[in-house]
Formats: sequence, C-alpha cells, structure tokens
Amino acid sequence: MAFLGRVLKVDLKCLAKELEETVTEEMKVPALKKFIVASKEYEEVFAKELLHRIVSERENEIKRQEREDELKRQERDELKRQEREDEIKSQEREDEIKRQEREDELEKLKIEASMMSNGFR
Repeated sequence: MAFLGRVLKVDLKCLAKELEETVTEEMKVPALKKFIVASKEYEEVFAKELLHRIVSERENEIKRQEREDELKRQERDELKRQEREDEIKSQEREDEIKRQEREDELEKLKIEASMMSNGFR
C-alpha cells in the first residue's frame, strides 16, 4: 500500500474506478486510499501496476498536450511573422509607387521648364 503514498487524487480516483468502485467528488485522498485497499478487486501488485499505467498515461497526455500547444504557438508566431512581412512588402510597394510618381512628376516639370525656357508653350 506504500505505493499509494505519493499519488495525485486524480490518479487515485481513476484507480478506484478501474477497480470498479464508485467514487464521489467529495472523497479526500486518505478516504480514497482506504476505499481502494478495501475494494474486493484490490490486489496489491495488480493495483500497483495499474496505478503506474494510469500515471504514465496521464503524464503522456500532459506531454502530448504541451507539444500540441507549442506547435499551435509556433504556428501563430509564424503567421504573425508572415503577416508582418506581408505588411512590410505592401508598404514598400506603395512607397515605390509614390517615389515613381514623384520622379515622373519631376521629369514632367523638367520637360515643361525646358520647353518654357526654349520658348515653347
């Protein structure tokens, strides 16, 4: 029964359910431990292995969820980075168009000034 000593309540509840016992939310850890040991399905080696599997599955699920969350975070970060790049490129295109328009206007003014200085109207 010592293996029940450092186990989370959620794991004890799961073990009790696996031993076909009815568990309530109000049950505290000490009561759960006594309940498990008193179960007609309780056999120490079996319960210990079952609890180990329960804990491993929960920990694996936590790790899986953390990896999934990290992938989602990376995808969001990549999407934001791409959006910023797109905004920068769009702004650069707009700036280039405006620059070209100013150059065209300047060239037009130079031509007009040249024509005026040469006596053309």
